[in-house]
Amino acid sequence: MWKLLLTFSLLCWTSEGSVTCRNENNGEVDWYILYKTPKTNTLQGVEYLYIDSQGMRRGTKAINDPQGVLANTLKTLFQPDGSMPPSFGFISYGDQLPRDVASQNFGHSKGKNNISISCYSCVSIFWM
Repeated sequence: MWKLLLTFSLLCWTSEGSVTCRNENNGEVDWYILYKTPKTNTLQGVEYLYIDSQGMRRGTKAINDPQGVLANTLKTLFQPDGSMPPSFGFISYGDQLPRDVASQNFGHSKGKNNISISCYSCVSIFWM
């Protein structure tokens, strides 16, 4: 754990980018939590609850909407390479072992990796 913390500290020391959580209106927020609802008879499986410092409410867009909360927050990662400062960085990883069989009893029952993304600049970090 200390190696990870040291790595983030060293990489962040000289970085100069702006990374921040974004809401559905592309406004900056300090933090948010998305709770994706399951697919049911009345729900499509792309709805979510949005929680931030202002409270909890239903999301107004689909979780996979290109103008939605996730897209607004992750746009920084998908900019063309030339538009990012040289010191900008991100780390992504999956917590399922390579070629591991997904268990039907646990969270990986869909057979997909659970991907976490850390995006950092000297000013801020977000982790999913």
